Amino acid sequence: MLVVEPDEPTREAVVQALSSQVDQLQVRGVASARLAMEVLSRQPADVLITALDMPEMDGFELIAFAMAQRPEVSVVLIGDHDSGRLREILRSAESFYHLRRPVGPQQILQLLRSLRPASAAGHLQGLSLAGLLQMLGLEGKTCLVRVRSAGETGRVELAHGDIVHAECGTRRGREAAFEMLVWQAPELSIEPASESHAESMRVSVAELLIEAAWHLDETRRSRPRRSGDSGKWPSDPPF
Repeated sequence: MLVVEPDEPTREAVVQALSSQVDQLQVRGVASARLAMEVLSRQPADVLITALDMPEMDGFELIAFAMAQRPEVSVVLIGDHDSGRLREILRSAESFYHLRRPVGPQQILQLLRSLRPASAAGHLQGLSLAGLLQMLGLEGKTCLVRVRSAGETGRVELAHGDIVHAECGTRRGREAAFEMLVWQAPELSIEPASESHAESMRVSVAELLIEAAWHLDETRRSRPRRSGDSGKWPSDPPF
């Protein structure tokens, strides 16, 4: 288990309590996301407890890195995030959990006892590309999200929480975004914003997901019906 918390008294209290109260649990605490990446590159963790707001590098980049190292990792976010939409996104991701500050060791111990095994069908162990984009949008992030699935690669760029560019293969803009949103089990990574300043659109994450759902529905309806098809389409998109 890795605890990433800039506040030293909180970090040390949590690490000490967890180490003393849970048998055979290896707990390590670090002060920043960059230090956490160094640790995880040598030994991936089963549970990552991290703040989101940190200097140099935030928790989103760390989460993407940790999940690439060990896709089944359980992630516990620590912060003052009181957005109902963020809580909804986290509830839909089976390997993500949220604790509001102030956080004590007993809260974390109680949460650890209830952790569910991560299981994902078409998602990166609980968090889809759409879910990650919604979190980044809610936080107003400016960054680059790289997406890989079944040998295909793509990217989505955000500026202050809005999506300003997407590309995969020869596709650009909305067409590329719609394509990546239905990729199965994507590998996701987050990087600082690109210096290319490519801008093929400017739309909120929520607006893009609504458009993507409409596009998917229209695409399905336009396909010729095969023998045995009911002609009915799922009411909800896969993201």
